[in-house]
Amino acid sequence: MNRRQAIFAGSALAATSLLKAGENSINVKRSYGAKHKVKVLKFDPKTLRGISQKVIVSHHDNNYAGAVKKLNLIQKQIVSLPLSAHPIELGALKKEELIALNSKLYHELYFDNLGGSGKVSPIMNKLLSQGFGSYEAWKNDFVKTGKSLGGGSGWVILSYIKEENVLINQIAGDHSDSVATGIPLLVMDMYEHSYHMDYGVKAGKYIDAFMDNINWKEVTLRSEAI
Repeated sequence: MNRRQAIFAGSALAATSLLKAGENSINVKRSYGAKHKVKVLKFDPKTLRGISQKVIVSHHDNNYAGAVKKLNLIQKQIVSLPLSAHPIELGALKKEELIALNSKLYHELYFDNLGGSGKVSPIMNKLLSQGFGSYEAWKNDFVKTGKSLGGGSGWVILSYIKEENVLINQIAGDHSDSVATGIPLLVMDMYEHSYHMDYGVKAGKYIDAFMDNINWKEVTLRSEAI
């Protein structure tokens, strides 16, 4: 083997190794698997302050679990569509799929960032102070954003926008509204099923209770994963 052949052989071997490494590092699940499962709560519902066990259990077992069930059903319908199906028929299912998927994901983020002391972590205090001037300024913005949805529906999300390197408190008016590349750090559900049994139309009292139960450790872990 001459030098040129040796170089070519070495390059081919390196390319093969890289390809294998890439194959091993990328492992996605089958699309439309329709096997989404309901995640269990990471906290005891009885331990929350100001949000009753009844509300949390109903919210988790009915609204969240219902979204998971609906997502599985929609994906089964998509898979069962014949190749001759009209694009409008597929498009309608795609819209329903997005709503159900985001409802599932937002609910999981919401429940996971509950169950804490409500005391902001040093890391998040620093980040929020950098972004909003102070933790209190951020809190005022977040709480008022939530109150603007009282009696209505939607989500309030503290998101990190990587392209802009900024934190924002955004409204997701329904399950399909969100900043395109926003990374959710903290999620608050403002649909009435989150608080009506406890507070009726007094959404502000629910927001206060939510703030007192934030699991800032979870929020910090999300920020560190960016």
